[in-house]
Amino acid sequence: MTLKQFFQLAGGFLVAFILYKTALPGILKWPLMFISGLTGVLMAFVPVNGRPFSQWILAFIHAIYSPTRFVWNPAKSTFVFSEPPLPDTENRILDTKTQTPLDKFESQLFSRFTELFNSKTPSVNTQPAVPVAQNSPAVPREASSEVGPIATPPPPPTNPEPMNPPTPLTPVLSHTPLKPVTEHRILNTATSIPTPEYPNILTGLVANPQGASVESAILEITDIATGIPVRALRTNKLGQFQIATPLGNGKYQISTEKDGLIFENLAIETTGKIINPIQITAKT
Repeated sequence: MTLKQFFQLAGGFLVAFILYKTALPGILKWPLMFISGLTGVLMAFVPVNGRPFSQWILAFIHAIYSPTRFVWNPAKSTFVFSEPPLPDTENRILDTKTQTPLDKFESQLFSRFTELFNSKTPSVNTQPAVPVAQNSPAVPREASSEVGPIATPPPPPTNPEPMNPPTPLTPVLSHTPLKPVTEHRILNTATSIPTPEYPNILTGLVANPQGASVESAILEITDIATGIPVRALRTNKLGQFQIATPLGNGKYQISTEKDGLIFENLAIETTGKIINPIQITAKT
């Protein structure tokens, strides 16, 4: 029993004892004492759907006192009703003084498109180009201050040497260094669970200090390199767990939570090989 559970149980029986000492009639005293003691037991030892009973009581009180009715006050309304549109809305011209900035931008945009389509298309010279003989000797032009003589390109080689293909570049992959693992622990093998058929699949069993299986324990698998949780799962009625999809290669930390039990964080590394089932045992 933890200290929190002790105070919850003691609080329920303390309220029952106070009711016993009061001068209330027995028809009211004994039901109230029974309800008080039962509430203390439920808050200390009975979780509902993996959550403590006290959280359900606080959620119920919050839902009762939350507002569920909203009243509209017409005196504080800020609605502005516009005038009805003119009958000839297609052909009327808006006054520039009453136009909004959006209307002005739209009118400027339409005027630009109109000028673009109404502009004359520039004339294109359709005369055929004068063909140039490929093997004709180069004719030197008269030298001037702006344009120099045109040089004749050298003839291509008759037997060109074969060019070696370029050497492919090997990309250099940079990665974020892994954070140091603060805790190492040798994991015990759970022989009652079959070994997974695929690599990087985690299976195992959660047990209490006496070796009994723990139901509805919550496990969270976190990537140590990034600190981001990658998997979250819960044990079944036999205390067993298994992830559905394989993890990537790397180092991970497994944290386990269950009311009334304390677990150590376990570190595990996946290397693309089949991982035997692991057993997670609570310290206290």
